[in-house]
Amino acid sequence: MSDKSLVPMGSKSFEDLKKVNEYGAEYWSAREIQPLLGYTQWRRFEDAVKRAITSCKQSGNEPFHHFAGAGKPIEGGKGAVQTVNDYHLSRFACYLIAQNGDPRKPEIANAQKYFAIQARRQEISFVENQFARDCESSENIAFFFKLPFWFKINTPIGTYNPDWAIVFKGEKKVYFVAETKEKGQELRGSEKIKIKCGTEHFKQFSDIRFKGPISSVSELSR
Repeated sequence: MSDKSLVPMGSKSFEDLKKVNEYGAEYWSAREIQPLLGYTQWRRFEDAVKRAITSCKQSGNEPFHHFAGAGKPIEGGKGAVQTVNDYHLSRFACYLIAQNGDPRKPEIANAQKYFAIQARRQEISFVENQFARDCESSENIAFFFKLPFWFKINTPIGTYNPDWAIVFKGEKKVYFVAETKEKGQELRGSEKIKIKCGTEHFKQFSDIRFKGPISSVSELSR
């Protein structure tokens, strides 16, 4: 699912509706994401917002930081402008609304899946960024780089794209890091099989080591 996946209202997606305030903080208008989540009535949508506020409190977060009350001008008949209740929502608030929305609505199910994928991407990004910082600060590593998406290893169950290539100082051997994972994080079944296939494949090359999964540079035994 891409960042443009929540698109039930014309060409507008969740990320398209993002705004930035004068302090550089991102936020969303509750009124604007209401139809995106399958609600036609503000009253029913606000019920979901209130449930999300309760969840926010229960999680130990301050609701005011995520659900800021606001007014939204709406143009009516003959050009008359009416100000209606609105909320300025953080990304976390939008996530909580999706979790507390009507599960019978396909838009809510879609939103829950969207936020689950975004959370997973952030988790992967953190692990990989930390690994890159460790490589950069290591006195033993000559160079390293993230392998491009087109670098693939053929296996009996499909292609596999390792995460990193690393060369230590004083060595000609290249280390292909199969997976960077948070310590204790489980591999999927298909990942385990592809890593095993990659390990067997590279045994025939004396100048290549295929390692993984690892969570830190120190796990690369030389």
